[in-house]
Amino acid sequence: SQWRADLTMYNGTHMPWVYTVRYFKQSNGSGTPDAKVQVIVPAFAAVSYTDALPSLLGVLSAEKGYVVIDNQRAYYFDHYWASNWATVRVYNQSSAGTFGNTVPGFGYSAWATKGGVKVLTGVRNGRYRTNLGLVPTTNAGSNATVRVILTDPSLATPVQQDFAGVTGFWQLDDVFRALGVGNLVTDKASLYVKLMSNPSDTYWFAFATVNDGNPNNGEA
Repeated sequence: SQWRADLTMYNGTHMPWVYTVRYFKQSNGSGTPDAKVQVIVPAFAAVSYTDALPSLLGVLSAEKGYVVIDNQRAYYFDHYWASNWATVRVYNQSSAGTFGNTVPGFGYSAWATKGGVKVLTGVRNGRYRTNLGLVPTTNAGSNATVRVILTDPSLATPVQQDFAGVTGFWQLDDVFRALGVGNLVTDKASLYVKLMSNPSDTYWFAFATVNDGNPNNGEA
């Protein structure tokens, strides 16, 4: 839609590097990607794809999801280079102005859980909109029930809600509004993400993006 994602992949070695890029749209938990391509990056070089869903992956519809990027030396990429060698810049094309952020890659061994609690601090609301997301490290059969808990110094008690049927990539847009506190203005809130059920025993990444401008207030 009005959002774009630019994908950059880097190769810091002395030989060509073959990346396999698999794209899974939201709620796809089948294990079969919606698109798949291979990219060869020359030695000590980087390649970038503007608006990567249509330009690289051939995805023309308005949708969202995530990419899994593998290469011929997956162990080293996972443990040492994932956050530096693959990045996505996400930004909008609103007539009221643009917003963008850069999202680093997560290695499979990084900050993931299959049953514990993850805490995201310093999330904001008011002239901002916070979105919460979950990404499975293994897509096939991924399914979970998630409890989202929000705390803030101005709230007498935490607010929470359970979300069932999370399959594949899942994003909760405008998490403050979804939890019934859309009018709260803060930059000191914390989100607790707890897996209440995880029958596939999948590890999940939890992340939040904070967008500048809140549609609830008539802003971009």
